Amino acid sequence: MVVASFASNLSRLQLAMDAAVRYGRKIALAGRSMIQNVDVARELGYLHVEEDSLIGLEEVDNLPPEQVTVICTGSQGEPLAALSRMAMGDHRQVRIREGDTVIVSSTPIPGNEDLVWRTINHLYQRGATVIHTQHSPGIHVSGHGNREELKMMVNLTRPRHIVPVHGEHRHLTLWRELAGSMGYEAHPLENGDILSLSPDSTEVSGRVPSGVVILDGTGASGLEDTVLRDRKQLAKDGIVVVILSLNQDTGELISDPEVISRGAMLEAETEALEATVKERIVAYLNNLNGNGAPDWDALRVEVRQLVNRLLRKQTGRRPMVVPVIVEV
Repeated sequence: MVVASFASNLSRLQLAMDAAVRYGRKIALAGRSMIQNVDVARELGYLHVEEDSLIGLEEVDNLPPEQVTVICTGSQGEPLAALSRMAMGDHRQVRIREGDTVIVSSTPIPGNEDLVWRTINHLYQRGATVIHTQHSPGIHVSGHGNREELKMMVNLTRPRHIVPVHGEHRHLTLWRELAGSMGYEAHPLENGDILSLSPDSTEVSGRVPSGVVILDGTGASGLEDTVLRDRKQLAKDGIVVVILSLNQDTGELISDPEVISRGAMLEAETEALEATVKERIVAYLNNLNGNGAPDWDALRVEVRQLVNRLLRKQTGRRPMVVPVIVEV
C-alpha cells in the first residue's frame, strides 16, 4: 500500500498512519519533506505513532507487501517526488509491482493535471491499483477552508486587516468580496507589492523584485532573462558560427570563410546552405575591398544580418548567428 499526500497535511497523515497500525502494517516514509515534517510533528506532539510502527525504506523488501504502508510525497505528480520516481521505476528503494495499491490523496492543482495523470498512468502500467478522486471521489477532501469556515475564522479573530496572499486572482477577488460582505476590507496584493500599515492608513507603498527564479548549476544565483532567451533560441533554431580570417589593414579575406552549424540545418541541406553562406559572405566582403580596414563591430552586425536573412529565406528558421573575425 502506497499513500501519496501533501507532507504538510498532518491530519491526513495521522489518518493514514492510524489505518496502517489498525491493520498491522509497518509504516515507511518516502520523500525528504515527508520525513522532515513527520519528525518535527511527532516531536511537537502533533502526530502520534509509536516508534516500533515505523521502519526505514531499506526495510520494505524484508516484509511481505501486505504488512507495509509507504506514505510518500508526489501527489501532484512532481517529477522528482517519491511517487513519480516509483511510477517511473527510478526509486532506489521502492518498486511498484503487480497487486500493489496506490492511494493518491489530492485533487490536481490547476496546471498540474498532465503531471498527475502521467504519474497515474505509469502506476497502472506497473500493475498497481490506483485509487484517486475520479476513481473514488470519497478518497479525498480538500484541505482548504470553504466560505463559511473562512467567515468563522474572521469572526473569531476580528482582524484589523485582511490580506489574502495565496491563490489566483479569482480567489483573491472572491476573498475581497467575502470580507466586504462582513464589513471588512481585504487588501489583495500582487507578488512583490509592499503593504505599509500605520494607525491611520493602509497602502501599497512600493514593489520589490519577485517571481520565478530559475537556478542553474550550483544554484548560487538566478538565471538572467537574456540567458534564458538565448537558450530558448538555441533549443528552437540552433546556432551558426561564421569564422572570417581577415587582413587587419585592408579587411581582405585571407582564407575561405568557415561555417559551423549545430541544430540549424537539416543534414540533407547542410552542404548546399553552407556553400551559399560562404558565397554570399565572399561577395559582400569583395564589395568592401579598397576602402581600408572596416569597422569590425559594424562588419559583425552586417555579416550576422546577411546570414540571418539568407537562412530565414532558405529554411524559414532563425538560428543564432555568431560571426567570429580573426584579424591577421
